[in-house]
Amino acid sequence: MKIYLSSASEDLTYAQQLAGMLPGLLADADVGEVTVYAPHEDAEREARLAESRFVVFLVSPAALQSAGVARDIEQILGMQDPYA
Repeated sequence: MKIYLSSASEDLTYAQQLAGMLPGLLADADVGEVTVYAPHEDAEREARLAESRFVVFLVSPAALQSAGVARDIEQILGMQDPYA
């Protein structure tokens, strides 16, 4: 299972901590290997988001002002659900 974690760059430390915890929280679930993509401001951001089964948003005052989080939301709203 691939999970994309979206957050503001100001919250990166918290997002990375959460990304490190998620696989352990899902260890008992029958979901197979868990891959968590922590937020990055890089060219792979859109591709990582598109291939993820779940998206987790770390919402904070900084996230509400973040252009990266806004792009993630716009991309999600434009995606088709391949699992539907």
